[in-house]
Amino acid sequence: MAQKTPSPDKLREICRIAARVFYDKGYDGASMQDIAKAVHLTKAGLYHHVGSKDRLLYEIMNYGMDILDETVLEKVKS
Repeated sequence: MAQKTPSPDKLREICRIAARVFYDKGYDGASMQDIAKAVHLTKAGLYHHVGSKDRLLYEIMNYGMDILDETVLEKVKS
């Protein structure tokens, strides 16, 4: 099945919630099933949106960099 590109808002929601699951359980301790349950998706639905656990971690890091840019770097630039 082809990976679907979620809307930016949906991806941010998935990343925000998945980051919390990783924080609580650790990367190795958190399963895709745990994350899917937290974001109210099936495990297959989560894989459809993000492709893999590694890809999800990559997206979470990008999400964190976006937040850094929005909250800190924009203030430094102005």
